[in-house]
Amino acid sequence: MVIGNDPAFKLYKEMGFEEFTKSYEYHFKKDSPIPAPSPPDGYRLKSLSPYDWKTRFNFAQRVTPAHITRFEPVTEERYRISWIMPLFGKLFESAGGFHSDRFAAYGPTDEVVAIGQYSYRKREGGTNSTKVSIDPNNPELAEVILRHVFSEIQNARPGRRIENSFEDWQSALIQCAEELGCEKRFGAHRMGLRF
Repeated sequence: MVIGNDPAFKLYKEMGFEEFTKSYEYHFKKDSPIPAPSPPDGYRLKSLSPYDWKTRFNFAQRVTPAHITRFEPVTEERYRISWIMPLFGKLFESAGGFHSDRFAAYGPTDEVVAIGQYSYRKREGGTNSTKVSIDPNNPELAEVILRHVFSEIQNARPGRRIENSFEDWQSALIQCAEELGCEKRFGAHRMGLRF
């Protein structure tokens, strides 16, 4: 539910729904290119195969706050994909004229400290998008991760708007996005009903 729709928010609360988090949509459009970053010493970025759901699942299981997992448990079923889905994804990308990538950032102990994906249109029209998440214990990675996805997209499709989704518990990413010039488009309450 969009933030600012107070009558609807109040009605849902009266019906027993509880807000457990918020999400925000930002957009970024700058003509000046974002330079590609270098990860801090001991950190590295690595592409993820579309078949690699376990890395994303294990990361989400470790870093997702308890107040969210009460309503949206991190389960294998939400992340596991059949072997054929990435093939359909590639066909869809080809037909739709866009490109997407997934990646992970690894820390000095080889633990995953950030996960991200981005996509960009290879044809005219449309928008580009990113979805990234960092371990809240590594806020210094926010700028590296955002600069990485912005740089990759700008190099491929300069001048195109980039849409970004953030959860409110990813405060370091939100702060960094605003410092880089992202503008908030809207926010949404995420509500759940406990039985």
